[in-house]
Amino acid sequence: MYHCGSSVAGTPVSYIELKEGATRFRPIRSSTASIIAVSGVVAWALLRSLPRLWRQA
Repeated sequence: MYHCGSSVAGTPVSYIELKEGATRFRPIRSSTASIIAVSGVVAWALLRSLPRLWRQA
């Protein structure tokens, strides 16, 4: 991970593979990004349903 300043961090997302005289673009897959995305959707759905739950109580 490369730090740029005090509050921004950059992470490589891909690389170029050189093999047998051919080049290929290879993305770096990470499960962390998937977990963050799913967590965000769950949090959004929960926050969206809270007012309805409070009105029913």
